[in-house]
Amino acid sequence: MNVANFDVVSIKPEKKDHDRVANLARTKEEAMAKSIKDPTKLLRRTKAYIAKNGDIPNPFVRQMAKMGFTESQIAQITKYQPGDEKLGSYAKFLNL
Repeated sequence: MNVANFDVVSIKPEKKDHDRVANLARTKEEAMAKSIKDPTKLLRRTKAYIAKNGDIPNPFVRQMAKMGFTESQIAQITKYQPGDEKLGSYAKFLNL
């Protein structure tokens, strides 16, 4: 799959992505990033992580680069803001 043509802005995290990162310990970031083989899933999970922590962990950046995301795409992803999508009541639950 050629990820260089992905519209990284339009892909949004789903509830399950937020659930997966909700209790993710910093020591488990590497394992999670390496275990994700689908680029769309990695992008959603990364955005969910940013929504929770405000930053993007290096293991996720390395995995995106390995999958073929460009530096420009990764830079766009790092600018993601949780308000970029409507999560409805789940956003209220997370106090986003």
